[in-house]
Order: sequence, then C-alpha cells, then structure tokens
Amino acid sequence: MHYIVQLGAPNALDGMLSAIARARTQLTASVAKEYPNRQIILTGGWGAHFNQATRPHWFYVRGCLTDEYGIDPVRIHRTINTSNSVEDAALLLPWIRPKDQLTVITSDFHVERARFIFSCIMGRTQGIDVQGAKSVDMSEDERKSRHDHEGKALTGLRLQGGVLWDDVLFPMP
Repeated sequence: MHYIVQLGAPNALDGMLSAIARARTQLTASVAKEYPNRQIILTGGWGAHFNQATRPHWFYVRGCLTDEYGIDPVRIHRTINTSNSVEDAALLLPWIRPKDQLTVITSDFHVERARFIFSCIMGRTQGIDVQGAKSVDMSEDERKSRHDHEGKALTGLRLQGGVLWDDVLFPMP
C-alpha cells in the first residue's frame, strides 16, 4: 500500500488553518489527485502548542481536503492525534508494513528532519519520500528562525544516534 501522510501544523482557536497548514494541505490534495489510489493519513491532535482549538488538527485538515479540494473522505484511511513529528512516525509505525510506501507531506523547512525521523522510526530509508510544501507568507526573520531550529534539532538527533521514543532509541538505518 502507498500512503500520503500529512504532518500536523498550527491552526487558530476556531480551527482556521495557518498558512503553513494550508500549504501542506494543498500539497496533500495535489499529490492525492495525481495518485488517486493512494490512501491519506492525517496527523495532529489538540492541546499542543500548535492547536488550542476544541477539535484535533486533523479534523480541520480533513474538512479542507474534502470540502475545498474535493478529496473523497473514503480516501482518508486513518487519523492520528499527535503533537510532534516523532509522535507522528512512532504512532504510525504499528499500522505500516515494511513494504508500504510513504509520501510524507510537511513544510520545506522541515523536510530534512522529518526524513531523518521517519527513517529512524520506520527502520529504513527506502519507500519514504518526504515532500515539503513551500512556506509562503513568512518573514525572512521567521524563516531564519525556523531554519535554525530545524538545524539544531537535527544535529541533536544525530548526536544521540537516532530518535528516542518511549525510552527506546531508534537508530538511523
């Protein structure tokens, strides 16, 4: 099976998707329309720093995909309440078989770290394609801040030898 996995992003209290979340959702819709046999998995919970709304982030993304982009809701295979990229991969792991293919949708500034995380957790690099939605409406300062954060976070993961989840180290394959 081949899955499109959209990672969570910020939304407003009323559920309105941020520019980052909208860009990811647009890329997910584009990939889904290009490959109509691929199932979609949405991540992102609530209560986390990126979503203080009353419903999980994936709920708002699902609505956008089906209402605005015309994606058949039947294609949304699974939704997972998560609050970060490590949780995204770790909580997805029990549902993914070794031969399954993943197209992971994130933001352009997060591609390298997301690829590292998913490769470690899944125990492989083959069959994992990470695509980054172009970050728009972002100031140069914000872009630099995000880039710096991603670089430091990725360096930290590499220094610890992989991704730590639930007291287990998942090393880079």
